[in-house]
Amino acid sequence: MSPTRPTDIVRWRRIFAKATGARVLLPEYRLAPEHPFPSQLDDAVRAYQWILGQGLGADRIATAGDSAGGNLAISTVLKLRESGQPLPTAIVGFSPWLDMEHLGKTLETNAETDALVSREVVEMMSTMLLGEGSPTDPLANPLHADLAGLPPLLVIAGGSETLLNDSERLADRAVAAGVEAELSTYSGQQHVFTFMAGRAAEADTAIAEAGAWLRTRLGLS
Repeated sequence: MSPTRPTDIVRWRRIFAKATGARVLLPEYRLAPEHPFPSQLDDAVRAYQWILGQGLGADRIATAGDSAGGNLAISTVLKLRESGQPLPTAIVGFSPWLDMEHLGKTLETNAETDALVSREVVEMMSTMLLGEGSPTDPLANPLHADLAGLPPLLVIAGGSETLLNDSERLADRAVAAGVEAELSTYSGQQHVFTFMAGRAAEADTAIAEAGAWLRTRLGLS
């Protein structure tokens, strides 16, 4: 969901890894529309199982992602819970794209302030992702999932992005389900503003916040 150059994406994720002080696995999961949902989810689950197979305990693993990857960071844990597998110790979502029904109020109220994502964009993207799938499938749209029992969750979003309400509703539903959940909103920032890591103070601050939060949950100094 981003026109940002691949080198920029890799750069900011390296900065995030450094802020966390942890090794990072970036799985090359299959992409839609050639491979519609749940291909991406299946690949992410296999990547997690591979990590466990290397002898690392689930309490030393966290999932994290931005935009569609933020959705995947959450839905992977939901799928793991569904199959009775050990869950990671934490989840971080940066500007997660969750709502496949396009019901978020900020799609309208922030339409003039988000230069990257519009209603038309997410309608097209959800069609490409879902194929014949349902927009209310809890593993495709975590806003329809039972979030009870999920590990601690941190959501970071831009105050001016059209998908802000996705993050707001997720955090509210997680807290209502008894999950330790935090929403951190950065005023004036757009969708996946963390891509500006190393170039914008707001992005650097957000990544430092996420890194510090994760270090505590992963038991890192």
